[in-house]
Amino acid sequence: MDLQQLFKKIERLDHIEIKLDRLCKQLELGKADDIIGIDRAAKLIGLSKSTIYSMTSKKKIPFIKRGDLNRLFFSQKALENWLLKGDQKFDGNE
Repeated sequence: MDLQQLFKKIERLDHIEIKLDRLCKQLELGKADDIIGIDRAAKLIGLSKSTIYSMTSKKKIPFIKRGDLNRLFFSQKALENWLLKGDQKFDGNE
């Protein structure tokens, strides 16, 4: 094996490591039963996904934004508490 082939293999290993890191982060998020995606959040509170997106942009609903995954997540418990409190602006300190 020459030096160029070795560098290609190292580069490939770096790419594999990056993909594994991303998968691990996704699995860590999935381990928390309380953390749900927008589809389950929509079913839980009975609103459309577009309405939920609008509410998150106005900070009217509790949510978690993971920029590295470019997705929205929600705590089921936080959504249930929010529903019980009524229509209030969410300030992120609850």
